[in-house]
Amino acid sequence: MTDCSADPLDRAAALSQAHLEVSLSRIKKFEGVSAHECVECGAEIPKKRRELLQGVTDCVDCAAIKETLSKNYMR
Repeated sequence: MTDCSADPLDRAAALSQAHLEVSLSRIKKFEGVSAHECVECGAEIPKKRRELLQGVTDCVDCAAIKETLSKNYMR
């Protein structure tokens, strides 16, 4: 992966780039028709959110709760 004789800054930059690529690959891609109501709580999903995240099915609050729970499970 990296050359042992490489500058420490070059190695750090390469490691940072690798972490960035992994993180970007994990981002959920939204596709399809967005729900008008949250599938978890039934709250209305704002039009702007539906337009920006095509295929979204959760309101902001429920999405945040799911994200928090998934982070806790990863520990």
